[in-house]
Amino acid sequence: MAASMKRKYEKYWGSAENINPMLFLAVVLDPRYKLKYLKYCFETIYDAETVAKIVVKVEQILQRLYNSYNVEGESDGDKVSKSDSPPKGGVKETIRRRLLENYLQQQ
Repeated sequence: MAASMKRKYEKYWGSAENINPMLFLAVVLDPRYKLKYLKYCFETIYDAETVAKIVVKVEQILQRLYNSYNVEGESDGDKVSKSDSPPKGGVKETIRRRLLENYLQQQ
């Protein structure tokens, strides 16, 4: 069972290239974080070449997404949606907050 779990981990999370870029996009679109923050986080984990590849991939996706909405927005008019902020709590939130504080200190 452990070998099966390891194979699945390697398939989906083993390297930065395998991770679904929509997860990165979610970070960039979150009002608290931006592309610079994503880049900063990856620089603490991966080498510069891998970071550059990820950032380029995310920028391309953002551009395609913008172009798609821009074309639709011209025909549908401007529609703005309102969303609630995500709930806070736990160890993960503390780790995220600490990483964000380190990022802001460097800026």
